[in-house]
Amino acid sequence: MAIVTRATLKSYFETDDIPTQPQFIDLIDTLLEDNSGTRIKTAYESEADTNALTDAKNTVLDNTSNTNTGNETAASIATINHATAAKSALVNADEITGQDSADTFSLIRTTWTSVKTFLRTFFDTLYQGLEDQGLSTTDSPSFAAVDVNGQFNSTEGAFSMTYASSREFGMRKTGTGAGLFKIFNDASGHLSADETFFNLFILSAGRMKFRTSENTGEIFFMEASGVKFFAEAGSGDNQLVSVYGYITAAAGRKFISWQVDDTTDQFILDREDSNILGFKVNMPLEVTGGVQIGTDVEAATAAKVGTTRYRADANNSWMEMVMQTGASTYAWVVIKTNSW
Repeated sequence: MAIVTRATLKSYFETDDIPTQPQFIDLIDTLLEDNSGTRIKTAYESEADTNALTDAKNTVLDNTSNTNTGNETAASIATINHATAAKSALVNADEITGQDSADTFSLIRTTWTSVKTFLRTFFDTLYQGLEDQGLSTTDSPSFAAVDVNGQFNSTEGAFSMTYASSREFGMRKTGTGAGLFKIFNDASGHLSADETFFNLFILSAGRMKFRTSENTGEIFFMEASGVKFFAEAGSGDNQLVSVYGYITAAAGRKFISWQVDDTTDQFILDREDSNILGFKVNMPLEVTGGVQIGTDVEAATAAKVGTTRYRADANNSWMEMVMQTGASTYAWVVIKTNSW
């Protein structure tokens, strides 16, 4: 007789079948064919409802380290992660693991390069990058007007920063009208309601205006060799320095000015108009060289006592001084007369 399959054996014993002698012989020979039970084992494992482990699966189990409990938790995974080697100096090829929210939070990995690229793209939407503006020794990058914590006001227009080949660095406001640079004193890095700050206004026609938040303040020039105004002035550069003050009689501000005049080669101190009464020195005055005194057409008053003047006509010259001549009278008194 022969060794037959399990399916063949089952066909011998179906409903209403009458097994024959040869079929019983096949059954006995098949069952006893392999004393090790290989055929029975194979037939058993092939059945879907037996849940039997195959040799391959047993090998997998044999090769495990016996440290996996089969029920890992977030805490146990965190412990494993914390026990891994630490690295503080990351390089671009280093990998970081995570979970993909777009794919049922499956595990993913990415490189440190990808993380940096993502963060840069994100922050570029919040801040204007210098590199993106092409900052170099020849370019003039422009900074778009923003309105973040009051640092720049979009109504003021855009600002640009320039570094020229002549080693000059500057910032300018594009467009027309006055511009404003604000230097502020606040550790948070932005303007706040209670801080003090210093304003530099860039006005039209090349003018600048300084002002503090409290309309008071001082400017210190810390230079051992002194402060130089118009140090590179050339022929015809008669720059004028003006100092303003409020004059009560004029109900407004008036200025005094000084300049070096290359036409007369003199240092000239002048006033805007007669609302500024004079130049008063509240300390002894020592002059090296002569003092030239001109004419004075104002009347003698108590406020002018001690004032001297020199005047002349076609044949005479006079040196005079305002002196008190009575209890409440004052006059120009002739000190010396010359005639020719």
